[in-house]
Amino acid sequence: FFFFNDTATTEIYTEQIVGSVRCVQETGTWGIGQCYKQMLKYKDAFDWLEKGLKVDPQSKEIIELKNEVQKKWEAEVKRKEDLENKELQKDVKRENECIKRGIVLGHPSSSIPGSLPSKVNFDKDNVLHLPILIIYPEFKQTDFIQDATEHDFLENHLYEILKEPLPWDTEKRYDIN
Repeated sequence: FFFFNDTATTEIYTEQIVGSVRCVQETGTWGIGQCYKQMLKYKDAFDWLEKGLKVDPQSKEIIELKNEVQKKWEAEVKRKEDLENKELQKDVKRENECIKRGIVLGHPSSSIPGSLPSKVNFDKDNVLHLPILIIYPEFKQTDFIQDATEHDFLENHLYEILKEPLPWDTEKRYDIN
């Protein structure tokens, strides 16, 4: 938790916690820029410091903070780009490995909840990991196996799901046999 000794900073910081930003007089732009920097909102900090320099172009405090914020903002942008490139490289590597193995990847099912991992992946030993969605359309029910490997037997996963009668399958249509 941060404590600030200037009113503009405290007001902006407090308002950000609540979720809304109130207009603040431009005389406190250094404090607002400092506050946004503390919240890692470098673009907002930069914008406020630019406004401050329009009012006082010679302010050493604002110039120094603006330069610091600009460096951090550029580093953050580079980090995000590097992360996106790394993810793209992983996707290309995964697709190439699937092609090499004769695996055709389709589009992920819209039935899979977005919070669940639904990508085919390879571990460090190059073992294929994939999710499996089991759909019982007549009951509008699903089971989701988050991580099955190419070495797993589907029968073992189904056993775990079907070893107890499914509560909604009153006619016992789904069982191990």
